Amino acid sequence: MLGMFISAGVMGCGIDSATSAQAFDANILPALIGLLGVLLGVFITGLWSYFIAKINYRNQLRLAALDKRLAAHQEAYLLCYELYCKHKSSGDERDKVQKKCEDWFLRNCLYLGPRSNSKFNDLLHKFSTDTKISFEELNKKYVFPTLKALKAEMAFPSPSLEKDVVANLFQRIA
Repeated sequence: MLGMFISAGVMGCGIDSATSAQAFDANILPALIGLLGVLLGVFITGLWSYFIAKINYRNQLRLAALDKRLAAHQEAYLLCYELYCKHKSSGDERDKVQKKCEDWFLRNCLYLGPRSNSKFNDLLHKFSTDTKISFEELNKKYVFPTLKALKAEMAFPSPSLEKDVVANLFQRIA
């Protein structure tokens, strides 16, 4: 149809209308294909940029809380040690440690990983409800699994540092 308008416009110029319409159709088809390619390229690039931005945003959120998460895991580790040490203490000392741990847990539970959170909560619950539990049972069933979960979710910089910290931690008690 567009070719007819061009044909009508060039008829007065002495150019053959059939030849000019074919030339126009031959020139427009590659241009339309090129335009379609450019539009498709812009769409794919925009879609790719969107997904990359979304991934970067998630990573920024994770990194923003990394310092706080590391600090929370370290504090939980120390509180486990404190619960471990105060297991056989008098009522007042035991209650102070328990209250300190409960307050800390309420303020920091979202920074702990899911497994650490669960294990620390179990340890705290067992410490507060079962005063008759043996030292060995508390360690085997609650303290050590909690420490293991904390270490697994926030790995130590080196395995030798981990061994030194754990060895020193429990050597003081023995």
